[in-house]
Amino acid sequence: MNKREKFIKNLKNILKENNLTQKQLADMIGCSKTTISKWFLMQTQPTFDNIVKLIEVLNCSFEELIS
Repeated sequence: MNKREKFIKNLKNILKENNLTQKQLADMIGCSKTTISKWFLMQTQPTFDNIVKLIEVLNCSFEELIS
């Protein structure tokens, strides 16, 4: 499993644990649901700023999200 796949798997798990949808997450970090969907489909990658926002709103560490 590569780093992008691990990121997506971890993000899915964190969303599930917090009962959040992709749309809710998008609203929380100030982007569109399409942006989140593209991450899950591995069509694009989140920007550094979006990763920082994810860590803040999901109250997780960089390691939890990436590794």
